[in-house]
Amino acid sequence: MSFSPHLPALPAWDLNFSCDTVPNTPLPDSEFDTNIEFATLVPLNKRAKTAVQYAAQHASSFHRSFIQHRSINGKPVSCFVFALGHLPDHPNLGWRIGRGRKNLDNHGVELLLGGMAREDDVHGIHARFHFHKQAGGFFVSNDHHDSDSVLLVGQPVTGRRVIPKENTILLGECAFTLRYTSFSTEEEESYELELRRFMARFHDDENPFIVPTPSGNEAAFGDWNVQWAIARGTYGTVYAVTHAKSGKYAAAKHLLQNSSNERHVRNEIKMTKKIMGLPNPRIATPSEIIRQDTRSKVDIVSTAT
Repeated sequence: MSFSPHLPALPAWDLNFSCDTVPNTPLPDSEFDTNIEFATLVPLNKRAKTAVQYAAQHASSFHRSFIQHRSINGKPVSCFVFALGHLPDHPNLGWRIGRGRKNLDNHGVELLLGGMAREDDVHGIHARFHFHKQAGGFFVSNDHHDSDSVLLVGQPVTGRRVIPKENTILLGECAFTLRYTSFSTEEEESYELELRRFMARFHDDENPFIVPTPSGNEAAFGDWNVQWAIARGTYGTVYAVTHAKSGKYAAAKHLLQNSSNERHVRNEIKMTKKIMGLPNPRIATPSEIIRQDTRSKVDIVSTAT
């Protein structure tokens, strides 16, 4: 496709939430046996480092089992680790983090922030890290009414949010970053298989949309993260996308308008707007159209790639 630097481009994304054709891999009927760690929660500030280190030294064997020592900038740091081979008490809820509640089994958390008091603005069960049915990505959830108690990349978390590749997570006065594991091809395949089995067993999701490790180079368009191309046509490309906040997945059609296809693009958008208000259970119904004008050749190429 050629690009004209002087012509405005109109990328329009036709989004829907009826993607049920993601290939499904048969799941073996066996227990989870992978020890691959898919993410590490690294403390960033003094309060977080002190809380995790306290738990590593004084907590029960259950809580210590979720803690490993890592070398960060040449210094040993106690971190929380996530692995499907070592699941939380309630896998459907995820890995809970907080200072704990004494009246609950294992204090109600897997990731214990030890030695903390109420003055540290950390709840007994402060947040959860988890996967979610029919959603792509790994989430942090805030189940409390005070939305400011959990911040992801500086934004308050109400409900759940997908954790992007580059992130900072603030839980009360404790700051962390979630580092996704960089897998080899073989490890990635093993992890994807285990994750499919996990979703089928604990989330009743036999056909999950697997995005196990977000890319640091993901393109963003509005609130949507572009994953990969599904199909290409004369006037546009259809991509698999996930919503940055909810993790819901959809198909997005990207139309790049130029002087030669302007009439076709405008007619397709017009048709899309007409059917958006006519939901049909047998077809994928468009839910959103996003327009972005680009005027330079650099902008156009960046949008297309």
